[in-house]
Amino acid sequence: MWRRSLTLINSKKIFEKTKDIKERNRQILKAYENGYSQHMIAKVLGISQPAVNGVIKRKREKLQKKSNKYIMKDSK
Repeated sequence: MWRRSLTLINSKKIFEKTKDIKERNRQILKAYENGYSQHMIAKVLGISQPAVNGVIKRKREKLQKKSNKYIMKDSK
């Protein structure tokens, strides 16, 4: 329990200066890439886990579209 509290305190430091939505989304993605769970990110930011999931899902879809674009371009 103590370790979890320490992680939550450290997590809050990462997000405490986040005001802009785009910046918040970048922070969400960075935290997720660094191994934070969607639940922990949501708890620290005071938003819902589905909101965090939506940010991650949209980024994956965007990367998939870019990937498909390059695959199609290279196959011509």
